Amino acid sequence: MAIGNHVRGGLAKGLVAAGMLSISGLAAGQAQPGWYFGLEGFYSDVEDLDGSLTVVTPDTGTPNTCVLPINLLGLNLEALGLCVLGSNEVTAPGSATTFGSSIVMDDGVGGGGSLGYMFDGGLRPELNFRYAENDIKSFFTSGLSTTAGNAKLRSMRLMANVWYDLDFGNLAPYFGGGVGIQNTELSSSGTDADDNTVAFQAGGGIAYWFSNFTSLSLDYRYVTAEEPSFSVTDEITGVRTDRDGEYKAHNIGASFRYAFGGQFSDSDGDGVIDRKDKCPGTPEGVQVYSDGCPIDLDQDGVPDYLDKCPNTPPGTPVDANGCPFDSDGDGVPDHL
Repeated sequence: MAIGNHVRGGLAKGLVAAGMLSISGLAAGQAQPGWYFGLEGFYSDVEDLDGSLTVVTPDTGTPNTCVLPINLLGLNLEALGLCVLGSNEVTAPGSATTFGSSIVMDDGVGGGGSLGYMFDGGLRPELNFRYAENDIKSFFTSGLSTTAGNAKLRSMRLMANVWYDLDFGNLAPYFGGGVGIQNTELSSSGTDADDNTVAFQAGGGIAYWFSNFTSLSLDYRYVTAEEPSFSVTDEITGVRTDRDGEYKAHNIGASFRYAFGGQFSDSDGDGVIDRKDKCPGTPEGVQVYSDGCPIDLDQDGVPDYLDKCPNTPPGTPVDANGCPFDSDGDGVPDHL
């Protein structure tokens, strides 16, 4: 019966050891404070740009009969554009007509890069650039829909973000947001128009650290930009078309991060970086917990690599070798 109990106890402790080693491996993945750069790709879902369309006609000039034309020595001064009274030209004012409008969007893709710094504690400021391109399905103006052809909407954003990372070992969920400037370009029928506006974004994601240097994350961003306005003038007629619409987009993608320039030291080589190592100086090859301290399966206070009597029952007093005390030296431990 005693042998059976020892076997079951050893099996249970072995399972505990496997779990602890697994946790230890996770803890070794989180990066230390320092610089990083990232590369990213994403799916871009831009909501329809609801706004207005304004058609502006220019001022026009038309010939006018002089109030008092004169002829001098048979010379028709009116024909030369000269009048005694009045003007030979009158200016007709232009007009501006506004219609309800919407740019109906299709899905698109994008990519970008970032440079940031990871502070101890989770704060992570970042400078980020993103480019996205979406096809336009159609233009909807005053109840009428027009096929878009090869029309596209392109956006380029330079954002200053602040993220906050949560530390769960290899897994690092994060959240935050940012503000910046966005250039939005509308390309349609061989003409291009663009506008620069202030942009905002919020989002989050979850990163998996493969090592102290590299991670891969799944990301979400909600982006909104102050209404961009697209203005196009016909070179022949001089008619100007102003179209605007509110920009809102959902971005879902993945990003790769590489950390550099920080202090990623692991002085004792146990797989736990010094910043998290509560037992520095562990001998090489010794298995450790997530805090960098040597494994002690029987919890007798003597690490397994020094324990000459493993599997000591819980609570049993032991000597420096991890063996139960035998005060009378009869070969039977005191607890038995």
